Amino acid sequence: MFGKMDRDQGLLIALKFVRMVAYGQTTMVLVPFLLNIKASDQQIGWFMALTLFGDVALSAVVTAIADRWGRRRMLVAGSAAMIVSGLVFAACENFWILLLAAIVGVISPSGDEVGPFRAIEESTLAHLTVYHHRPRIYAWQNLFGTLGLAFGALTAGFLEEYVSNKTGSATKAYQVMFQLYSVLAAVCLVLNALLSVEAELKDEPPQEEAQPVPETEEAPLIHPQEQALQDAARPKVTLTFSLSFLFGIDSLAYGFMTNSWVVEYMERTFKTSPRIVGQFFFVGCFIAAMTSLPSAALTHRIGPVLAIVLTKIGAASFAGIVPLARVDYTAMGFLLLRSLFDTMDVVPRQVFITSIVSSGQRTQVLGQVNVIKTLARSVGPIFTGILAGQGYLWTCFVILAALEYVFAGLILECFFQKTRNHAPVP
Repeated sequence: MFGKMDRDQGLLIALKFVRMVAYGQTTMVLVPFLLNIKASDQQIGWFMALTLFGDVALSAVVTAIADRWGRRRMLVAGSAAMIVSGLVFAACENFWILLLAAIVGVISPSGDEVGPFRAIEESTLAHLTVYHHRPRIYAWQNLFGTLGLAFGALTAGFLEEYVSNKTGSATKAYQVMFQLYSVLAAVCLVLNALLSVEAELKDEPPQEEAQPVPETEEAPLIHPQEQALQDAARPKVTLTFSLSFLFGIDSLAYGFMTNSWVVEYMERTFKTSPRIVGQFFFVGCFIAAMTSLPSAALTHRIGPVLAIVLTKIGAASFAGIVPLARVDYTAMGFLLLRSLFDTMDVVPRQVFITSIVSSGQRTQVLGQVNVIKTLARSVGPIFTGILAGQGYLWTCFVILAALEYVFAGLILECFFQKTRNHAPVP
């Protein structure tokens, strides 16, 4: 079922699962927790934005030095920061102390990846995997990551309701979730420590990275499609700017309506209970997870650029019509359809970015792109908080859809023409 997968690849996929369980649980309770300690909508918007700014600083430093200081060491340090953040949130109700812990530590305000993990792990997987196997490996990583997010959302809804009924305190229930966050972060720390030295970048020519013995003496060391993508992307400075600008637009879009605000939108608009929302997120993430393997096949068939464009257009279309729903189940249906398309964008995106950059520059470039993406994502929550405070939270779905259409058009214009003459992998 998994095909060829070595120990380090398996550990990295397990890490993704455990971390996303933690993110899924905290996403369900973050906004309600902050509202429960009397934070305003505007304060919550700034809280999310400043949390992402802190993530930018942490990610920029760590990814810049990860290949020199050691990828495993940096991943362990990131897991330790998760543990500290979770413990502070579990023990404190002061908004400003929580804000400080979120800025200097690792807390996901959106259910999406935060911290330096994504850039380092994707770079390491690319380093360990030949080009034509990357769609499969990234598909499995994305599958288990999405399943982790689904499991976290489902358990958060039930646990929050159970602890709240048992203790009579919603705040206590939220803090239990942050205690679990620290426990899961400790599991991540152990898994990171188990990675072998093979996960580190070797001092060798880029073309020999992660390549098995060719099946024939004529087999190329770099897959032709990977070489085509790298040729289309040079020089590095222009490439980094282009990738940062394009994926920054996509992240700007997502920042306007993160999962935490979706939870709040459902509660404010339809009075949907946390347990029902948790079940909805579980179903949505489960459906999204099932699209990971088909998305690998889609990438294999039509190439990563066109796969990104088609799935992004589908996701944007369903996001834009969510405000038209008059009952919660209709809104959930639109969001489920969005999830189906949205997650199918992840595998082609990973294949595209990791293949367009050579191995010696991959971690640094991925880190720089992720820094810009996080900066862009931090803008949206500020305006979301303002719009929510004025009763216009629904407009954030429309803004999200419009920006994703722009992203799809630009990436098609910038990269499809350069790579369309190279046939996809047979």
